Amino acid sequence: MKIFVFINLTILALCLADPSGSSSSDTSSSNSSGSSSDEEPPPPKKRARTMRLVDEESVLSDSQHEPQQDTRTDAIHSSSYQRFTKEALQDACKLRNIQTSGSRPTLILRLEAFDREQTILNSNRQRQQEENLHRETPTAFATRRRSRRNRRKSRRTRRHRRRRENNNNNNPAQLRRHFVRSAEAPPYTFEANLHPPPFSNRQNIAIPGIPQQQLDKIQKGEFVNFNLLLPQPASASNSTQSFTLSVSEDDPGSLSISGTGDSNHRLSKGKVKVSNPQWWFLAWSLFFGAMMVFHEHLAPLLIRYQERICRFFTTYPFQCVADYDVQFRRKLAVNPTETFWDRIDLDIFSSTLRPQVGSFSSSQAGSFPDVTCYKCKKKGHYATRCPNPLSSQDQTTSTFTQSRPPRPPISGANAQNPFQGSAHDASTEACPYFNSSFCRRGATCRYAHKCSYCGRPGHLAHSCRASRPSG
Repeated sequence: MKIFVFINLTILALCLADPSGSSSSDTSSSNSSGSSSDEEPPPPKKRARTMRLVDEESVLSDSQHEPQQDTRTDAIHSSSYQRFTKEALQDACKLRNIQTSGSRPTLILRLEAFDREQTILNSNRQRQQEENLHRETPTAFATRRRSRRNRRKSRRTRRHRRRRENNNNNNPAQLRRHFVRSAEAPPYTFEANLHPPPFSNRQNIAIPGIPQQQLDKIQKGEFVNFNLLLPQPASASNSTQSFTLSVSEDDPGSLSISGTGDSNHRLSKGKVKVSNPQWWFLAWSLFFGAMMVFHEHLAPLLIRYQERICRFFTTYPFQCVADYDVQFRRKLAVNPTETFWDRIDLDIFSSTLRPQVGSFSSSQAGSFPDVTCYKCKKKGHYATRCPNPLSSQDQTTSTFTQSRPPRPPISGANAQNPFQGSAHDASTEACPYFNSSFCRRGATCRYAHKCSYCGRPGHLAHSCRASRPSG
């Protein structure tokens, strides 16, 4: 092959050097080529950018008519390397950063492997770009998720509506299932009274034992006087009745009776009032039953209020507890967002059950008609302002007036006043428990039961009217 290439280059150089001897060079070249083949070689063709695979003879014949530089340049950008020389393949390897050492078949294998890898990478890159084009954007994803959530919510709403409709029907199975599910009350929370449901729209409901006027007040959340809930004895008055017997002329065998007049039964007012815990519990039971008809969600709060009133009855006089109940329910009816059934109103508690210390004169008698003194058992004043002097026995056992009503008597060794005793005189330091609320040690306490600010007995620290020490 090198011989033929050398001959062609020599002939080309001679033709360029001596144009007149072109005919002789052509004849000599034709004679030399005739020795290899009878026909003249085809004229060189203009090659395209895309090469095709040829056999060994076509490679030899093409290499005789094409310049080496074009062959090496085409090999750099071609994907078929069987028709290129080793030098062209080495240039292609250098361009692709492939090892250039080795034989020609080795270089061809390296280039083909490199092209296959590039083809795979390009296809993967193109597929990734197509996926990115069809991929869902964040906005589209959020929209789809929102629509899915709305569909789920609408299905849940329809399901709950169907359940309510089934519960309202007169189906025993549905009603039984509804009542069983309602029996499982949710855990109690203090927010039950903060956001009460709207009043029930039940109309024309009559409860035996409760007047309709008071029943309407309970439904609207207004104040109810317990005296009007108690059963009153009835006495007949202004009763005038007359009856007339008549026989029809058309039908002598028939007898008709007609009555005239009226019978007015008037309730005697002021006969029955809430004057003891028994009457209060009777009125409360009627009130509680009516509240359960219109305000079922307040059941746990009302039970707690009832328990608190029961504890007050065991500690304080009845009239003081009744005053607390009346004032509390009045305040709750006026401002239900700041007063709660399950909490103690400190303002009302302090004014009814824990009156402040003060002086009392005989001219002020009757200023508090609803208050009962627990010392003299008379109305019109507090115990701290009682005008009746204490007996000699009371003066020896109680040398001061406490700002809160006394607790039940203590039996046994601690039967004496829990706030007085010989043990209190042993120490001059004020008892912190006594000044906070109540000392459980009683007579056995080693601290003095006196005010921690002024050092005087008879009142607690928070109700002391003396000037408090600075600092």
